[in-house]
Amino acid sequence: MKIMKNIMHTNPFLKNKGQLFSSKAPYYVAVLFILTMLLLLFGFLLLRIGSANISTPKNFETFIFLQRFINSPLCFSASQEGFNSFFNTIDIQRFEQETLDRCYSVEPLKFKNKKRAFRLTLRNIIDGSERSITTKNWGDSAIITKVPKKITIYDKGKFSEGLFIMEFQNA
Repeated sequence: MKIMKNIMHTNPFLKNKGQLFSSKAPYYVAVLFILTMLLLLFGFLLLRIGSANISTPKNFETFIFLQRFINSPLCFSASQEGFNSFFNTIDIQRFEQETLDRCYSVEPLKFKNKKRAFRLTLRNIIDGSERSITTKNWGDSAIITKVPKKITIYDKGKFSEGLFIMEFQNA
């Protein structure tokens, strides 16, 4: 109380206690508005940066399938004694239908989503030879997307340059 009386005594424009708080009201409203805007801006930036960090690249699923067929020991990856497997190298002896069926099963699922269908083509750039295999659910009527990748072909101890073409469609 004593402080209020001192404030009112020093300021001749303030006649009572209510005038003290009403004179500072625009200041409080402005500060509250600025703090609200800063909080909203911070929340927007946090959501924007956070969602950008967890989003997956556009062709990530395609990249995963490509790596699975080329570099997985269960699929067509070339391997030799002392090495697990060669990176981006396909063993031409393993590039057959049985290996594809083991590597990527298209048996009916219990879930509603369906598996993709694939046609895999291995082309030897040097001699022009080409082999193709398809999954059991491949159909020629659906939309097809092609993804080519330069690879190395391993054939009985010899390496040659090749092209692996993965075509896929939603079954």
